[in-house]
Amino acid sequence: MKYWIIRYTQLWKTAASHYKILDMPVGSIVSTIDWTPDGDYVYVYFQTASKKYEGWVLKDYIEPLLYVNEEEVEIENKTINEQDLNQYMIWEGKTQYNLCGELCIAQTFGVTLETLLSSWKAEPTSYYNRIFYRGQSRTTGPGDLANMALFLSIKFAWMPLTTLLRDERTGRTLVSPGRLQKLVQDRWKITVGVSIERKYGRLRSSGIRHWVNILAVTPDGPDNATVLVYNPASNRQEWYSWYEFTRSMKTPYGVSIRLGEKTNE
Repeated sequence: MKYWIIRYTQLWKTAASHYKILDMPVGSIVSTIDWTPDGDYVYVYFQTASKKYEGWVLKDYIEPLLYVNEEEVEIENKTINEQDLNQYMIWEGKTQYNLCGELCIAQTFGVTLETLLSSWKAEPTSYYNRIFYRGQSRTTGPGDLANMALFLSIKFAWMPLTTLLRDERTGRTLVSPGRLQKLVQDRWKITVGVSIERKYGRLRSSGIRHWVNILAVTPDGPDNATVLVYNPASNRQEWYSWYEFTRSMKTPYGVSIRLGEKTNE
């Protein structure tokens, strides 16, 4: 069973001697070895990228790590560090951090991450070689997302998101809950750029640039809605308010894919 630390605390060598092994910040992930408490303490292990620590932690400062949704995309060869974002994996013999675009396309087409990367790598494409220069993944743009999808042998049409959201009267991009909802209802799979915070990968108004998929939009009055996204950072579905989502998205930037139509070249 996995748990998370809800208050800054310590991992102790024994429950009685208080020999500190390390400090544990809020949000640290631990697993229980034996839930039989020793007074106020429970025995756990804490996995990092290079080492596994075992010791005692105050049982009042851990809570079960529960998820409403299962992981969306199968990721083979994930990193062992329990503190990593769920989108990290080992590929080309290295830990890859910038795979949000690849995961969004894998989720759109319903394939595993390794299937997508293997098909992309097998083709003589300058896109893959540029993104995985010297084996280390780089950030991706809308053209890269469309290119990696070409080699999955699945028919699709794609279009820049700004084109679909263009107001014909003004020629400018117009975003509203209803307009985004209509795109989703018209079977467009939308990958859009947002900003996230570093620790959990949650959407915020500023931070690391990131790709997510829009899965559903539910309008709720003027300029308000709830937005369901697939977030590669957690590899799960997440709900956000319209305010949270639009502050993170800012100007719409991304790609829209519709499956089962003509193959784009």
